[in-house]
Amino acid sequence: MILRSAILLLILAASFIFPADSSAEIKVLSSLEGKWPVDIEAEDDFLYTLDYGFRVWDITDPKNIRKIGQYDKAKDAIWQAKPDFIKYEEGYGNPKGGGGADYGGYNQIRGMGIGNFEGRKLAFIRCAHQGIQVLDVTDPAHIFNMGGRPDLRKNIEVADNAGKRIKVKGENIFRTYWDGFQIFRYSSVAALKNMGPYEYVSEIKRGGFGGAANDIKISEGNQYVYIAADNTMDVYDISNVWAPICIYTYNNIRRPYQKIENKGICVATGNNLLFLGTSKDLRIFDISDMRKIKTLTDAAGKEVIYPSSGSVLDIKIYKNYAFLYYGPTEVTKSSPETGLEIVDISDPREPKFVDAFILGKTDRTDVARKMALIPKKGIVIIGVDAFYVLDVSDYIK
Repeated sequence: MILRSAILLLILAASFIFPADSSAEIKVLSSLEGKWPVDIEAEDDFLYTLDYGFRVWDITDPKNIRKIGQYDKAKDAIWQAKPDFIKYEEGYGNPKGGGGADYGGYNQIRGMGIGNFEGRKLAFIRCAHQGIQVLDVTDPAHIFNMGGRPDLRKNIEVADNAGKRIKVKGENIFRTYWDGFQIFRYSSVAALKNMGPYEYVSEIKRGGFGGAANDIKISEGNQYVYIAADNTMDVYDISNVWAPICIYTYNNIRRPYQKIENKGICVATGNNLLFLGTSKDLRIFDISDMRKIKTLTDAAGKEVIYPSSGSVLDIKIYKNYAFLYYGPTEVTKSSPETGLEIVDISDPREPKFVDAFILGKTDRTDVARKMALIPKKGIVIIGVDAFYVLDVSDYIK
């Protein structure tokens, strides 16, 4: 009896040391062309990537992903874009010395949003000095530029190149800038082709205390906007897009590190939870009642703060797992490893490390790096110095 009890105890202990499915693992399937990746989006059997140029991929077979369309600066003198973090390569610096907002006048790529307008598939490319470039990508084999929209700057008092993200939801286009975001739309594809004016919807100026707006997410029902900024995370009710209302602000990002700098980088939602990725960790909020958003606390009453393997650059949620793309930023550049970390959030008050895959080391410290999670394909695609395709099917079943 004593021996049997001892064996049962050993088995129980082993179940805590080794995961139930110890054979599960993350594997690299392939890498896709892309120097200095900036943004990535997936829709149906298509993948859209942005770096020095814009590319479309057929991901019907995740083990044999094919490039089916491309558009880069060589095709159009207007679209002379370079990622904004390449500040000094190839003369990419302010000719007067130093850095500053104008890195030699190059049109810097910041992000993209993919949307459907009147049966056309359009890519809105966020650039620093050319406002927004619009590509018609309906036929990936014949992508063409519909023109730039530098006039978007007229409603912004700060430099246009401070913005980082652009997202498309329904008829609305959301664009972040230094301390706020704008919502606008176009009346028709014809207006786009004729470089017609956009319809200005609304603008939110959060105030300089929030810092740069690094990420923006829009809820599935198009009712809420989530903003991750340097110093705060904000939630806005946009049920009336003409007059967004801030319903929650979280301003404890720098805690508990006190004098050690920490910044908000990205946001994600899932399972009635809101996730904030920072330079140091992952934080979780209960949004089951949007009128009473609150930070999650553990059994001891302390705020749930999961210490990630590096700065959390992007977050994807699927069922009981949080997929974290981590890497170095200015805050964590002494740790150059970058990769994918999987966290068990079945009990969000006690998130647990599941697995991690180190893709390598990088000297990039910008936050303009994203990933795509495609559950039905069982893959994650991460942009580092190329776009890496990772098999995570063992965790998506």
